[in-house]
Amino acid sequence: MDIPYNMRIPPLKLSESEQGLLEVLCLRRKGIFGNRYGSLVVTNQRIAFVKAVMDGVGAMLTRNGVNAMLTFDPAKTTGTHEQKGKRHFLVLAHDGGSERFVMLPEEVQKVLTQLAH
Repeated sequence: MDIPYNMRIPPLKLSESEQGLLEVLCLRRKGIFGNRYGSLVVTNQRIAFVKAVMDGVGAMLTRNGVNAMLTFDPAKTTGTHEQKGKRHFLVLAHDGGSERFVMLPEEVQKVLTQLAH
């Protein structure tokens, strides 16, 4: 999956003991106007979604890293792989709610593998 040419994904701010394990590009599905490009970052402490920003001023303001738009506790989160037509979704369920992310099928499997550990 590619993000639009005029956007970039800033790095995620990590705590001192946090290590990034996996980062995949995705599109967060949330209603009609809620779609957001970004990356899903799996660390040893959390799963975080970082949204893409416009190049230029937005990129300059976020070059030192950003806080996550969404954060999930891996111990309380389950993931499933769904397919609708040609699109593949990673569905993360947590605390009675769920979030859907469109990504390549092999990347869905990578995230599910990390969740299983």
